[in-house]
Amino acid sequence: MSMKELIKDFKAGKNNDVIQKILGYVDMDLMKYGYDEGKENLDVDGLIYIAIKIRASLLKDCFRERNFRYKYQSDAEDKADYKALFGNKNKLKDYFFDENKHANLKDWDDNEGYNVIKADDTESYWLEDLKDNPWLGVDIDEVENYNFDSIWKNKGKLERHYGGQSHELFYLCKKFRKLSQDSREFKRDFKETKKKLLPFFVEALKHGLKKIDVERDEKEIVKYLNLALQTKFIELQMKETGVKRIRNGKESHYIKPKFSDDAENEAWMMILGKSLKFIGADAFDGYLTKSQKEFMLKVYSIVKGEIENEKVESFWWTPDGKAYLKKIYVAERMEMSEANFKNTLKRIENKIYDNWKSVFSEVWKLKNIG
Repeated sequence: MSMKELIKDFKAGKNNDVIQKILGYVDMDLMKYGYDEGKENLDVDGLIYIAIKIRASLLKDCFRERNFRYKYQSDAEDKADYKALFGNKNKLKDYFFDENKHANLKDWDDNEGYNVIKADDTESYWLEDLKDNPWLGVDIDEVENYNFDSIWKNKGKLERHYGGQSHELFYLCKKFRKLSQDSREFKRDFKETKKKLLPFFVEALKHGLKKIDVERDEKEIVKYLNLALQTKFIELQMKETGVKRIRNGKESHYIKPKFSDDAENEAWMMILGKSLKFIGADAFDGYLTKSQKEFMLKVYSIVKGEIENEKVESFWWTPDGKAYLKKIYVAERMEMSEANFKNTLKRIENKIYDNWKSVFSEVWKLKNIG
């Protein structure tokens, strides 16, 4: 059956044959088909180009996890050898999601909650030197993916150019060939990657197939399904791992929100920068007007409720998952303009800050006497 016929059967609820066919292609080596957006060769089954996207994502995730493992979880000798061959610039970029890693479309940085591996430009490593000498005939893209065929093909050139040092290069290539796609170790890891991620892709496929217009041109169908597939896949992974996409102005951040277990304390800290949990709001009755106190308690009630219900969209977020009060949101909840809300809150903050020491001392004395 053609791609369109299979999709029609799926949309009619007859079977899932279209999904099974795509998954069958995922298990094949699809490199010979290549992929150039908008230039698909649809003399072959268009579903192959859906499978290519899925397989590429699976391979990328598998390589990334393996790179991470060898770079950070290997013994000192393996780490040193890995660095000698690949340096610090090897592929630990792109966003990905799991419970131990924040996700972001930017490079990762330890100071911002991302995790990018930054190269020390003063150090030299084999991959860098091979890039600088393209006449040696080494395919850099293949080497970065642990395929060392071009190294062995040009072994004579490399020996003449590097002399005795070439033996180190050959040793490292032999050591890390177990990371190649043809190795038993990689096949085992790839199987685990598929087990982990394919359920998300299947759900994403179902979502896209239900929405596609089968009367479209086949190239348009492929393009739409690949876009819908990737978008829904990311959404499902974020839901599974607790990662959220937060828009701050024109920028988007993928974060893992961190709400405090102590909603009362966190709410006060967000509102005032000081907590009234232990001394109580009544302690400021002599400094706040009745309307100011009512306003403060209403804001507190709203913010505490949003924290308890983990309403992510109610707050501003830093890239490392720390929440801040979104004043415009609370103002809307209180049916006030943002400017009026900020001014009222500021006056209350000033009174709290100006009298904090004296109120705290008084409460402390009363509690000790009691």
